[in-house]
Amino acid sequence: DAPLGNTKNAQTFGYNIKLGGGWNFNKHFGTLLEYEFNHTGIPDSVLASVGAAAGVGVNGNVHIWGFTLDPVYYYKTTGAWGGYVTGGGGFYRKVTTFSTPVYLGIGCDFYYGCYPQYANQTISHFSSNQGGLNIGTGVTHNIGDGGAKIYAEARYEWVNSPGPTATTLGSGTVSMIPVTFGIRF
Repeated sequence: DAPLGNTKNAQTFGYNIKLGGGWNFNKHFGTLLEYEFNHTGIPDSVLASVGAAAGVGVNGNVHIWGFTLDPVYYYKTTGAWGGYVTGGGGFYRKVTTFSTPVYLGIGCDFYYGCYPQYANQTISHFSSNQGGLNIGTGVTHNIGDGGAKIYAEARYEWVNSPGPTATTLGSGTVSMIPVTFGIRF
């Protein structure tokens, strides 16, 4: 996931996972219902300001997951390679978490000896639900006679997330480009 616009100041690069299913009405048109999970970090400058306010070292991440309905137009349908454009919208949930490492004590085991143990403790957490849109393109390549294809796609995603307030550090509207690789059946 590559953050864009004001999102670059509040989120770092991350990763995404998608799972979906759909129906092809004919060789050019179809629709997908997708679940998507995006994970990004929070820049050190934001973490430093949160840590200074809390008086501790801070870690942080942003998770955005959503369900979308996306029409698909397949513009290349013959041969081993294919291409498509897609876009749609749906429901997104953004969860932002700040945590700090907490010392648990010394742990010992047979293989590694004794060592300090730490666990992350959440010091701030907030979430929001909102609508969003996406648009993108992808390429496919057949990997056999059974109809399975590998694919690579990039989409622009816009999530109408709330901005920062006195009690939350939201980034406002989220803009990013998730790049996804996978298998379609």
